[in-house]
Amino acid sequence: MRLADVLAYAKENFGDFVHNKKLDIGGILLNQLRENGVKNIYHEKICTACNERYFSYRRDGQTGRQGGIIMLRSSHGKSLQKSL
Repeated sequence: MRLADVLAYAKENFGDFVHNKKLDIGGILLNQLRENGVKNIYHEKICTACNERYFSYRRDGQTGRQGGIIMLRSSHGKSLQKSL
């Protein structure tokens, strides 16, 4: 698959989230949360490539691990827990 094909697919499916041949994954995820009724979203706008405190393949050129957390709360402020 050519890069041009990938970019064409991304532009067709995520048009507003493709900038300078880069896909804005964070923007896509925030948009999906909002589309699904999530109203209180805290989004830390830190560039991991610019901040040495965070792993960044773009900056360092080697792989590592990173994660994110999503937590649902009831209207009473208590965490909703579900067994997996």
